[in-house]
Amino acid sequence: MKPDIFMDDFKRTERGDSMYSAIGRLLTLATHFESSCRGLAAILQLKTTPHEILESPAGIKDLSDKLYGRSLSRSISTFALTQDKFRHLLDKARNARNEIAHEITLGMEDQEGLERSEEFFLGRIRELSLTLAEADRAVCFALTVVTHDHMPNNDFLKEYSERIARWVCELE
Repeated sequence: MKPDIFMDDFKRTERGDSMYSAIGRLLTLATHFESSCRGLAAILQLKTTPHEILESPAGIKDLSDKLYGRSLSRSISTFALTQDKFRHLLDKARNARNEIAHEITLGMEDQEGLERSEEFFLGRIRELSLTLAEADRAVCFALTVVTHDHMPNNDFLKEYSERIARWVCELE
């Protein structure tokens, strides 16, 4: 006999696997958003970094460690300096990312919990994916401007968040 605290329900179902796949796609989106924020912060930081630092491998490593060791919140603070709509959107997405990384699967450790939480889960991952996708679109757009990459067309930008949410929430 084991205490109830341990996981021991390892049944797999097609529906359960679909839901866990959606969690994986949601985590992928959260990771992409975080990576984009860190990338934008790094590019902007490099523009103000003295060139001497970049002339030695040790200087490059120190700068790299500094840039990529930052929290998501600190990266966002690097390029979203005022409490405006853009910053509010990024903070909302940061909170969504934290929920995904630390809380979204709580209570889903067994088949019963998974089925019990399915309706809530599906609605919540859609909300989280839309929040992240809207912020990701804004950060990626800024990265596109800063790097002088090709601009996406208006239809792509308009449909981006909904396309991402559909991809994340697809259970079949």
